[in-house]
Amino acid sequence: PFSADWTNPGVLCENVGAIDLSTYITGTLGGTFSGQGVTGTSFNPDGLEGAIDLTYTVIPTNECNNIPASITHTVNVVATPDAGFDLPDTLCGTLGTISLTETITGTTGGTFNGNGVSNSILNLSGINGTVSITYTVGSGSCTDTQTNDALVINLSSPVVSGDTVFCNGDEPTALNSTPDAGATINWYADSNLETLVFSGENFTPTADLTTSYFVNQQSGACQSDSVEVAIEFNSASTPSGDTLLEYCVPTNLPLAEVQGNGTINWYTNPELINAVETGASYQATTPNQTLYVTAIQGLCESEPLEINFTQLQVSAAFSTDIDSGYVSLEGQVTDECVIAESCVWSINDSLIQFSASGTLTFDAPGL
Repeated sequence: PFSADWTNPGVLCENVGAIDLSTYITGTLGGTFSGQGVTGTSFNPDGLEGAIDLTYTVIPTNECNNIPASITHTVNVVATPDAGFDLPDTLCGTLGTISLTETITGTTGGTFNGNGVSNSILNLSGINGTVSITYTVGSGSCTDTQTNDALVINLSSPVVSGDTVFCNGDEPTALNSTPDAGATINWYADSNLETLVFSGENFTPTADLTTSYFVNQQSGACQSDSVEVAIEFNSASTPSGDTLLEYCVPTNLPLAEVQGNGTINWYTNPELINAVETGASYQATTPNQTLYVTAIQGLCESEPLEINFTQLQVSAAFSTDIDSGYVSLEGQVTDECVIAESCVWSINDSLIQFSASGTLTFDAPGL
């Protein structure tokens, strides 16, 4: 049957080039096409945009019916979409999420697809390695697609091992942290990560400095979250007490006592090797002895308190009267020997105990 039927090409990109409209004819062949961009049966949308009316007309050859038939279709010519978008070669996991619409350099309104993508948002958590993101824009035959790859680096927070509490005067031992593959451990003096003090796995803190270091990992432009490592240097307080204890022979040596916090240790040598007692007091038995007393608080031992024992000497000759075998001491004596009956004196290899009656004149040579 005689007809001007043809199929509408629909949406065409302006840069699609010339198309042969004759391939769309479904009715009577041999008619003519007319409209913008039409040459013969060819239609070229280049330079056109929007709704373009194209008409196909057929003139019958039957002399009884010479009324032409024509059908017009509206073709929608659209600008060629550009799926261009810029994705950085490397993405740091600490960014969290990225709005992919902000990366579009071409035509907006398209759709993003890829690992971690939802509603044009790329979630970097849990991604390590290369991620491929595809952007598609347009519809039908007028569609553009672009795929970009990026390396996602997710660095874990460092795990730091080693001692963090020391005593003043100690040489601190090194701290250690093992980085992720391809990363470097950085040690900073401030939480803003502005003052870098060391880069590497093993770091020795500054001696006698109580402070905090902030440690992270870095790979290229990517850094992990930092962790704080608190370093503490402590000291123990030296015990207090009398440092000179005087006595007369043959009485017992006086009891040595100190006050202090922590565990009190008594030593007989300045190297603090020969420990003889633990506690606040110590009964010495060796004449003219020197003791060294320290306090241990936490991990630290204090500087020692030095305690000396000194045997007292008679300083002059004395005159007294004898009564009942006892004599009374008169004259200069030192410290604790002012009570006569507490002292026993040797004179000409004989022992004389002094009391408060009678008089006797004698010398005390060698005392």
